Amino acid sequence: MTEEILKLNNLRVYYRVLRGYVKAVDNISLSINRGEAVGLAGESGCGKTTAMMAILRLLPYNADVSGEIIFEGKDILNMPLEVFRKEIRWKKISTIFQGAMNALHPTMTIG
Repeated sequence: MTEEILKLNNLRVYYRVLRGYVKAVDNISLSINRGEAVGLAGESGCGKTTAMMAILRLLPYNADVSGEIIFEGKDILNMPLEVFRKEIRWKKISTIFQGAMNALHPTMTIG
């Protein structure tokens, strides 16, 4: 039996700009089960980094995020930020950004 660990429901990220909004992520839904490794692939500018930054709650002040981000059964999008920082970000959810080979030590393990 698979255990769903992360679920995105209709995630949207719009950036407020001078003349309205820019749709960065528009209505993505996915689920990831425990033990799965997931990579996001797509064209430049399609929203991969923005989606990950939304999951990590690292978006700038002008980002409007809607939908649901459920991690281990908890709504992390509406969780108090201090709790999220203390319990989840970089401890249970992390990311490896482009160019990570320049930042990761080849003899140390990750995870």
